[in-house]
Amino acid sequence: MTPESLPRNLERMGEGHRRVVIGLAAEAHVPVDIVADAYRRELLELESRSRVMHFVPIIASRRVRQRLRKLAAQSNQ
Repeated sequence: MTPESLPRNLERMGEGHRRVVIGLAAEAHVPVDIVADAYRRELLELESRSRVMHFVPIIASRRVRQRLRKLAAQSNQ
């Protein structure tokens, strides 16, 4: 994705966060906007409760991936 084609909620994220969001969206076949919103919410929640910030993006991406898998499983039923 070029910077011009980035969704608005992805523009303000750092490059590493953008790659995670785009990867999760591609993996789950979900629009980038939806994944970016979920990822941002997870980051905010985890950052508000965490003392060590180093692993927050990893945990946030894992939680978003789990949420997307759960949604996919529910939609396949």
